[in-house]
Amino acid sequence: MYFSDNHSDRYYERMMVGIPNFKPRGHGVVIVGSRPTEPLVILRIQDGTATHREILTETTKAIYHRRFRHRLNKYLKESEMNPMRYKNEKHQSEFEEAIRKRIRRTMQ
Repeated sequence: MYFSDNHSDRYYERMMVGIPNFKPRGHGVVIVGSRPTEPLVILRIQDGTATHREILTETTKAIYHRRFRHRLNKYLKESEMNPMRYKNEKHQSEFEEAIRKRIRRTMQ
């Protein structure tokens, strides 16, 4: 509550109603930390011990477009309910070999 109309008087008025030896709001450092489990998930992803769901959850957090994130989550749920179907054994072995090569490449 200010009683002064003058800008310079308002400055002194704010100073007089402030708490002594404390800086006013807006003069501090705010640390916004992650939840304690988030760094653990990131470490588990790096170690290769995270589950598929944990990896997807951590990855989709970076998507800020709400509608796209919603569509992607819907697609992911559908894909979990319907596992990949291969055309034949050759298709399956080629797909799995490509995954192994990619994993080896990222580990180097």
